Amino acid sequence: MKLNRFRNSSSSFEKIIVATITLGAVLGAHASDPPYNLPPVRAVPSTDGGQIICYGYDCADVLASIMPVLPPIGSDVDVIGDQSGVDRGQFCEALANEKPSGCNSSNPPSTADTDANWQPNGCGTSWRTQAAMQLGIMTIVPDDFAGNFNAPYSGVSFLDACNTHDRCYSVAFDKASCDQRFGDQMREACGVVGSSSGYNVCTGLADIYRGAVSSTTFGQDAYASSLSNHSCAVWAKDMEANGCEE
Repeated sequence: MKLNRFRNSSSSFEKIIVATITLGAVLGAHASDPPYNLPPVRAVPSTDGGQIICYGYDCADVLASIMPVLPPIGSDVDVIGDQSGVDRGQFCEALANEKPSGCNSSNPPSTADTDANWQPNGCGTSWRTQAAMQLGIMTIVPDDFAGNFNAPYSGVSFLDACNTHDRCYSVAFDKASCDQRFGDQMREACGVVGSSSGYNVCTGLADIYRGAVSSTTFGQDAYASSLSNHSCAVWAKDMEANGCEE
């Protein structure tokens, strides 16, 4: 994601983007969750009287490059642009040129913020992730692991934490924040364990799970793949939303 670039920019359009995103995140996101869905940026085009809609930062960059001078905007207004607006053909051509490598607008990847049918994968669906987790699990609970990676400790489920982590990666949120929340949520799940020794075993397993995604090469690879998928999915969504063709 390119949020930092927008935060560091001084242009009027980018300041509007930041204000809109900030407002949407404050109003729409749970305090403990990443802002999975960013509000769209809109401008009135001159060609057809409709709207240009941007869900991603590449699209917003394209819009910024061809927008006329912008008037002031209030935080309760979501339509931007002056009376001359934006030419849709020019916009679509510029957006098509931003196509991510290997991306197909007619068959984009499924991500949590672009596909209503997206589903998380639970814990340890990758064989490499399972191998790393099983090695640690067998070290801590060699006689008690029944092979269920969603619940490696009896009476405790890490499934919600794993699904939240899947979603966090899927929307290309900050990796360190995703991994931190993953560990915290698993440790919270361990709170149902009655004994201190059992709790220590459970949180030890949680640390193994977190380490499998935060401190391994394949954890980095999984995140990089999520970034690539998200870039393609959002670009394809912007193309479709604006009636653009490759």
